Amino acid sequence: MPHLEALTTAGAMGKVQGVRPAGVGGIVSLATGQAPCDHGVFHDLKASSPHLPGREITREDWLPVWDQLAARGDRSIEVGWPLTHPASDHLTASVSDRFSWPARTRQYRFCLPKDSVVVPEQLEEVLRECRVVSSELGLDFLKGFLGVSDEDDLPDENRLARLRVALASIQSVQAAALVLIEELEWDVCALGFDGLRRLFEVSCRHEMPFAEKDRFYELLDGMLGELIETAPADVVVHLVSPSSFRMDQGERCFPSNEGIWVMSGPGVKPDELIHGGHVLEIAPTIWALRGEAIDAGMARSARVDLLTEIPLPEVREDVESHSMKAGERVLPWDRLLVDGRTLHVATPRQLQDPKLAAGLF
Repeated sequence: MPHLEALTTAGAMGKVQGVRPAGVGGIVSLATGQAPCDHGVFHDLKASSPHLPGREITREDWLPVWDQLAARGDRSIEVGWPLTHPASDHLTASVSDRFSWPARTRQYRFCLPKDSVVVPEQLEEVLRECRVVSSELGLDFLKGFLGVSDEDDLPDENRLARLRVALASIQSVQAAALVLIEELEWDVCALGFDGLRRLFEVSCRHEMPFAEKDRFYELLDGMLGELIETAPADVVVHLVSPSSFRMDQGERCFPSNEGIWVMSGPGVKPDELIHGGHVLEIAPTIWALRGEAIDAGMARSARVDLLTEIPLPEVREDVESHSMKAGERVLPWDRLLVDGRTLHVATPRQLQDPKLAAGLF
């Protein structure tokens, strides 16, 4: 992986400890610098009322670091990041995670999902061309990607269908990102490739051979090279995965709460190993590199030991965020049910005393 190797040599790299829950909660923690019990996102659904099923988590339920920087005047771009639908009109360009969602039929190829794109008008038609649907990825493409010449050597239909969906999502986000990075002026750009997670989940759950896994790594490295070549030379690159998969001696995969963080660019020490990294340190480090005041609600401090010039950004209490108030202790179950629903936690004494128990319901 030559592009990844060059990136790590020029900057810092190391393992990072994730948070629990590691799925949606980990992704939101990465983008906010807050623990799940602070930002309150534990799942991609949120309780809406006592009698209705949960609704989807949207960008209104949390505030990523690039939104906060945009409020300070930075030009921010986001493409494909989970839980960012509907697209925001407060950013320079916003392409929500629904942009790359799979379409059921080919006729939706150039029909963008509703409210999934907010970009300058001259780029709307270009983004329609960027969107790829799984039905376009035929057997010839899959044989070339997997490095097989005979159709009999291809995986079963179930695995092929999952591969198509994941690859179409990855290509859609990559194509849209390349267009926006090249055509617009920006300060912060956040790219989310959820299709890569799906790709490796398919790889692990179906016990795919190492030859196919190598193709995935080649794809990732090629995408990284395209993005670095298109971006300005003075950009600081953060390549982050808040979780990963581990493989035992029997070549079986298991999810891991340990991820990776690569940071490279102006202001970052070259060829540095990140010791004791945590996913909650990434957002405050981005703030520090931008020279902005850090949100007091962030759980950890910036990793100034990885920077050539140690910034001393102030910590502001008035930064708009979803963090808890000073001195307030928020337990995980306090935010599991919201919007009119309340989860009551009773002690044995309360249940035994009729007067105390009456106040619970």
